[in-house]
Amino acid sequence: MPIREYETEDHPGETAGERVIIEVDSLQRELEETRLFAGPRLPADAEVIVEDGEDGQLHVETPSGTEETVDRYVIVSVGRLSREGNMLQLAYTEELGEGEGAPVQVSLTFPSGEKGPVFVSRTGAMRTAFTIQEGVRQYSVYDTEHGKMELCVIGRRIENRIDTGGGVMRLDYIVELRGLIAQRTKMTIRVRPERA
Repeated sequence: MPIREYETEDHPGETAGERVIIEVDSLQRELEETRLFAGPRLPADAEVIVEDGEDGQLHVETPSGTEETVDRYVIVSVGRLSREGNMLQLAYTEELGEGEGAPVQVSLTFPSGEKGPVFVSRTGAMRTAFTIQEGVRQYSVYDTEHGKMELCVIGRRIENRIDTGGGVMRLDYIVELRGLIAQRTKMTIRVRPERA
């Protein structure tokens, strides 16, 4: 699947805070043999090597030698970065392009400059709120126009170097929508002030 790039504009009703430019680069791959509700262990070949293929697609190769295609999403958005005490909140809008669904309001709340948990809230036609925390299994609900589904998130790794001046956060986590899909996501979020 080709890289999908989306650019979004500032929207009314955003939270208070400094206006920032947010670049989200997300790699997502389905884990066909993994069902997180079935047991606490991840497969031995959960680590992957990601490469750009000659066909313009991204491919992953597991240590067992199997190869799969991954989806890559690159989103550039204007948003807000605010602080309350030791907590930072990054709020922005994801627009997935024409015909791919209504805009989604995304909010990430996390401790400044720490690996500590990241609380994710997504609102719009499909709503969910969950926490990503290293080595911890969290349960939540994914609310869609077709009904509610149980959601399980396992945090694998968090690197957070975002402060009020911007920075970079890297998230590695696995999500399962009960009985439907298990997906690993590696996400890099870069934040910089709107005015240089």
